[in-house]
Amino acid sequence: MKNKSIKLILSKIYTDVIHDFILAHKTKVRLIVFIMVLGVILSALAPIAIAKVIEAISSAYSQGTEATYYIAAFILLRFLGQAVIDLRWVVVNSVLYSATYIYCTSIVERITGTYKINNGFSESASEVSERTAILSKMQIGLMSVLHGLVVVIFPAIIEILIVMAIVYTIIGASFIAYFLIGAFVLYIATGIGRTKEIQYGHSSYDADNEVLAYCGDILANSKMNREMQASRFFKYRLSRLIEKSLNEYKILFLHKYKRASYLTLSICVAYMLVFAWAGWLITLDAISASQLFLLVVYLERVLTPITGASAAINNIQHGLISISAGYELLDDLVQRSAQEQFTVDKAAWSRVVLTHETTYAQKADVLLIGIGRRIRLVGPSGAGKSTYLRRVYKKIIDAEAVAQHDVHYLSAQVEWVKGSVFENIALGCPAIHPSTVQQTLDLWSNHFGNRALKTDDSIDELSAGERQWLAIVRSLLRKPRILFMDEATNSLDVQTEPLVWAHILSSIPINTTLFVVTHKPICPIPVDHEVVLPNWRSHGSAQHDLT
Repeated sequence: MKNKSIKLILSKIYTDVIHDFILAHKTKVRLIVFIMVLGVILSALAPIAIAKVIEAISSAYSQGTEATYYIAAFILLRFLGQAVIDLRWVVVNSVLYSATYIYCTSIVERITGTYKINNGFSESASEVSERTAILSKMQIGLMSVLHGLVVVIFPAIIEILIVMAIVYTIIGASFIAYFLIGAFVLYIATGIGRTKEIQYGHSSYDADNEVLAYCGDILANSKMNREMQASRFFKYRLSRLIEKSLNEYKILFLHKYKRASYLTLSICVAYMLVFAWAGWLITLDAISASQLFLLVVYLERVLTPITGASAAINNIQHGLISISAGYELLDDLVQRSAQEQFTVDKAAWSRVVLTHETTYAQKADVLLIGIGRRIRLVGPSGAGKSTYLRRVYKKIIDAEAVAQHDVHYLSAQVEWVKGSVFENIALGCPAIHPSTVQQTLDLWSNHFGNRALKTDDSIDELSAGERQWLAIVRSLLRKPRILFMDEATNSLDVQTEPLVWAHILSSIPINTTLFVVTHKPICPIPVDHEVVLPNWRSHGSAQHDLT
């Protein structure tokens, strides 16, 4: 990740979360700035009180109570400043975490937005776990970036400015030499070897992500692990990936050690220079003992923030690498979605029109679909029924006349969320009442002869067939204009399935268009039209065309 890409990632972070967050939380942001500045100012002024104590002790004309006053002032400034800084735990950090969660929510929405074409089609558990891991790293990465900038670097800049102003009052224009020493240490801390460290950090991050992604593969294939006794195979591959990741991190940590050694050496040189310079000024009677004390203390107050800023920059760059990987994932999803769009666009027809006049027909580059008709796709496994259906689905949701929420696609794999049966059916819709849902659940037990289900039952306790019934109910209660049923009842037993289909036909509005894909030779419902895919032969061995 080069400097240019660092700036690009920072600009994306600012655009995606910081700009809007600052506008929405102006009062909190002002409070954070006030806390950081006030805490640094109070702490930075505390050494002056000790210098006054030294002057009072060394002065022959001072009174005993004078030193006591300055000691009290030091304690007040020092610990009041720390008390103000400690407020970051209840004010600053909570705001920063709030920003990271807003950021993750935004990224999740953008990722799901790329699934427009895949809506209704489940992904593998390994893909989901990989994206979850990357999102988690993006949230932690953003926290590292914000914490480093707000809690470490911003106060460090304020402290260095204050220190330089105080040093200027002590030694006048000679403070430029002091400034140059600080700039030299800052260059060593943040400049030398930084590019290589970013490169090594990126490599170690990628290797670490491979480990997490493969852990997702193992979790996704736990059934195979158990049934095929593939534990040794999975462990071996995982150990190889872990070894690769550890080697990458060893290279990174060795480089960090070298850079830390350069920083330690430069700080040592800075102390030697300042003490030599101060000793020379003492021989000239140019500074007093209290001024010498302040020069040494404020050297520490310059070098400590620089060292802290260097550590913060390390965390920031690692956070930016994590965030960069998230943006790469998002770009990849957008590109993949565009490729899938291209695949859909390869259909013989370029648009879909819903009409009352035609049942189902292709004319030139237009596919005409009858409103309220029942259409079945037939063909052997591998003939492309689901692919064809996805093309129709995609073209329909692209049609301006049909809202996306009016087109439902039910497949063999049911989408569900952690929670109760009612939560999975209603999904927050205020129009769906628990009593209405319970009536549909009673139908499952009273009329279909299955076990009783309750609205507060956990989704984890449902069987595959019960979850398919849940998905069907979820769609029927929303009365879609177009309903795709792609093997959506294949987990139901032979007694329940025809009853469910009868309920579907009696529940959907008369103007709802229904698409059906099933591997069963006999269609479970009467249809108005069959779309026969190429190379499929009917029972009479007659060849059929596409429409």
